[in-house]
Amino acid sequence: MTTNTNSHIYQGEKTWVECDNSQQIILLHCHAYTDMTEYKTALLESLNYAHNHHIKKYIFDHRQLQLLAEGHLWFEQKWLPEALKKLGNISMAFLVSQKTNGETALKKTMPNRFPPNSFQVGFFQQENAAHKWLQEH
Repeated sequence: MTTNTNSHIYQGEKTWVECDNSQQIILLHCHAYTDMTEYKTALLESLNYAHNHHIKKYIFDHRQLQLLAEGHLWFEQKWLPEALKKLGNISMAFLVSQKTNGETALKKTMPNRFPPNSFQVGFFQQENAAHKWLQEH
């Protein structure tokens, strides 16, 4: 859901980040294989922007992402704890192409590693469904 109310945050070769200013949602788009340096940079830039603008909602478009397990581990072990520390309670909607191993792994591990109710997470195949869910969380 890209509109002209979006702010550009980061542009990599296969990853870009923008903010939907009207809904106060950070959108992180990853396409094809994204290398770890680019993935980390995109996530860290998004976190800095979210912190500076008091934004607590994310959509991660992973429908075309091919990321190694290292990326999932870094997200869970480094980025998410830092995001919770800087932003407090956050809501994250993941766009996935179908039921994936990544979704299953995130659903199993993320809630057990962090305090209850420290974040909400949802998985969707359509961006409009993710936006609707975020409006409620």
